[in-house]
Amino acid sequence: MKFIYKYNGIYKFKMFCLDCKKAVNLLYKNNICYDCGEITCYKCGEKSLKNCCSKNKKINKINKLKNILEKSPNHKNKILIYYKIGLEYSFKKDIKNTFENELKAAKLGLPVAQFFIAGVYFKGIEPLETPDFEKARHWFTISLENGYPNSAYYLGLIYERGNGVIKDEYRASTFYTYGYTLGSKNCKEKYLNRLSVNKGFI
Repeated sequence: MKFIYKYNGIYKFKMFCLDCKKAVNLLYKNNICYDCGEITCYKCGEKSLKNCCSKNKKINKINKLKNILEKSPNHKNKILIYYKIGLEYSFKKDIKNTFENELKAAKLGLPVAQFFIAGVYFKGIEPLETPDFEKARHWFTISLENGYPNSAYYLGLIYERGNGVIKDEYRASTFYTYGYTLGSKNCKEKYLNRLSVNKGFI
């Protein structure tokens, strides 16, 4: 299932508002009900969820979201709920539970979660002790296949540096070029630098 779509040159995550039916950018302007798990866009959130979602800021959002999955294990928004649980744990600096829930969302196909997991393996940060470039390459590849532009940048770095693979400048350039066409700013910088150094040839 594809979760990415392009709107005005910007790639967004393709889930849709309960009210206005417009696509919602899950990273920045989404609102999820902690009682029923429905999603709305930022503008519709206050209006559509006021009679449904708990508005008390002191609620335990993690427990609320977990309760939704306990009551409905196959909830249509399960992938987003795992992602949100991971985010809530990250706010609490709970690295282990952040990783576990983002991994669940990644395995279900959410590109931003796949990118997060890849980044953890790439950098070797908690809960890992050392980088695992093979797993990083695996998750960056899947994330890119699902349309996450900046994954191309890290795949390019892996081949440029030879992280767990044989150095391959051609493949690195291929990823930078592809990421640039998808709108990755990091890839754009790499692309233009290589274009300049090689006098017009990537």
